[in-house]
Amino acid sequence: MRAGLTLILVPVLVTLPAAGLAQTGIVRLAITRDEGSLNPYTYQSGYPGWNIMTLVYDPLFYPDANNEPIPWLVREVRVSGDGRTWTLSLHPNLRWHDGRALTSEDVKFTFEYVQKVTHSRWTPTTRNLEGVDAPNPQTVVFRLKAPHAGFRLRPLADALLPISTVFMLNLGFIASGATVIETVFSCPVLGRLLYEAVLNRDYPVIQATFLILTVSVIAANVLADLLYPLIDPRVRHA
Repeated sequence: MRAGLTLILVPVLVTLPAAGLAQTGIVRLAITRDEGSLNPYTYQSGYPGWNIMTLVYDPLFYPDANNEPIPWLVREVRVSGDGRTWTLSLHPNLRWHDGRALTSEDVKFTFEYVQKVTHSRWTPTTRNLEGVDAPNPQTVVFRLKAPHAGFRLRPLADALLPISTVFMLNLGFIASGATVIETVFSCPVLGRLLYEAVLNRDYPVIQATFLILTVSVIAANVLADLLYPLIDPRVRHA
């Protein structure tokens, strides 16, 4: 049972409450690459890996239309006067995929696992966490080392990272699309140059063009890595 909890995302991703929901069918999604087991520790890409994984797991809080965190698996939140103790009451009848009940012990195990098993994206979110208690099956208590007004925002902190990754990875597709557009509209730019070089079997020009495109894609990915610490400061300490 505990092994299955390693699939949980910070700050705890689980299945939606199954009570009262009928299973109406199967959804099949076509993706461009193998995303493995969609484990938060092993998924392959920000898109579509991250996006598909969020369809499998659910957080304690979820962003509304205004990107404000609202309780999702949590029905009530109480914060101590000093801001260091957060008491969360879970919804009743939460279930795992196999039908087993989800309790505060599962939440506690998840955070402790993330603290012990280092991951560059998840572990930094627990740096300010002093401990987690599970006084009863529906209540989980987080004890922070210092007050943190954005504690409940942590489920949202990684949302921009996969988006920026997707944008940078798409630069390669942009280059290929530019080749088609420039050829159709006879624009004398890099794409048109590549097209004419292929027709004329001008191998030095073909090699030079591919080199420029390759360097551009690599530079975009390096830029994405450099932007991560600015988007999410926790990455600096990973």
